[in-house]
Amino acid sequence: MMMKRLETGFADADAALRRMQKTANLRSIEASFLTMANRQQPGERRWYALVVQNGHEKDVAERLEKADIHSWIPMRIKKGRRIRGRKRPPIEAPVIGGFVFVEVVPGAACFAGLRGLKGVIWIVGAGETPMPIRMKELERFKDLAKGGAFDKGGSHDPDALRAGDKVTIVDGPFGTFDGRIEALGSGAMKDAALVLLDVFGRPCPSWMPLALIKRLD
Repeated sequence: MMMKRLETGFADADAALRRMQKTANLRSIEASFLTMANRQQPGERRWYALVVQNGHEKDVAERLEKADIHSWIPMRIKKGRRIRGRKRPPIEAPVIGGFVFVEVVPGAACFAGLRGLKGVIWIVGAGETPMPIRMKELERFKDLAKGGAFDKGGSHDPDALRAGDKVTIVDGPFGTFDGRIEALGSGAMKDAALVLLDVFGRPCPSWMPLALIKRLD
């Protein structure tokens, strides 16, 4: 009986070691793929949108920076909250929650590396084919964000927008994309709404300022 237990224990340990080795090999492969997305790669660079976990945009951007991959998150200034009679200072937040933009030389290995990065859900595109963002659109959006066009993104008029309303995005890389309001913000987020975007047939939830949203008639 003792021998059988020992054999079982050795078999379990061996299986665990094989799983660890497999995981290490996969991480090594993903890391090598990710180098194909860094700034050192020759070729024509294009911008792409990564769909990431809401609230983890900066975490993903930091991982990209460590991998020497050029990324950008459009930021805006939100009004500070008043807590116990004291007004907190304004804070920064992504203009379009749940997205990080990257500039890379497109390629299968590059995209595989980006998809394997912790926090990344998928790369915006039709099916499995990532779609580049037009530079003209992105540069215009960068100028708007830098100029404060989305800061303190507008006030919430209950009669203008409601949860369940169908809306369209009026500017930026996702201009003309449609969606549905899931919730209207409150407190520090009262100038924003949670919109379920239809991005090439895939639902993508994103917090965005009311200045970017227009209700469809």
